Amino acid sequence: MDVVALREDDKKIYTNPTQFSNDSLLYDFNIAKGDSFNIGGSPIKSVVDSVDSIQTGNSYSRRFHFNNHLYGNVGEYWIEGIGSIYGLITDLIPIPTCGFHHYELLCFKQNGIVKYLSPNFDNCESTKPKSITAIKETEKYAALKIFPNPTLSKQFHIDHVDAYEGLQARVTDYTGKVVLTQKLNDANNIIQLPNTISLYILRIVNKQGEVVLSQKILNQ
Repeated sequence: MDVVALREDDKKIYTNPTQFSNDSLLYDFNIAKGDSFNIGGSPIKSVVDSVDSIQTGNSYSRRFHFNNHLYGNVGEYWIEGIGSIYGLITDLIPIPTCGFHHYELLCFKQNGIVKYLSPNFDNCESTKPKSITAIKETEKYAALKIFPNPTLSKQFHIDHVDAYEGLQARVTDYTGKVVLTQKLNDANNIIQLPNTISLYILRIVNKQGEVVLSQKILNQ
């Protein structure tokens, strides 16, 4: 088993795996918008698109968004004091697991307080991600469109909900706490998020209680 040691110096996090003699810079939380970062000698450099703050437990932490979109529309995030949302030891390159999933940070606790919980899991003790209805079933809901993302004026629309019956939108925050639930129809397809800059998770559920669509929403 490999052992990884971490140390911090002036908001820089270094790692020293036992198989190497020299420290490697893992995170630098002194970076600012427009700066680029290269991890572990990787040839891929990612530029910081934006820096904002999100609630982590009972306080707020800075969040850095990189222009690396290999993970999808939301991109790569670092949270100061926590690390990458795709795992503490990461190089900004997605590593496939079972051919379709990527390594990710499941949970981060500090002094017993949950400061981050992956939206794909129910709690910090989860061993399996939340399941989504089979692909053949979700294809029935392919007409559903979410825009804009990131949000505009803390709002986003869900288009073509009139094509289905009994849909409900459920929005959770980064800890898995339900922020709102809303029945969906053609006259009720606008979601108003809290006045907080953060990453939220939208799940659309059908009348059987099955999740037919799950998407990260950046509220800014």
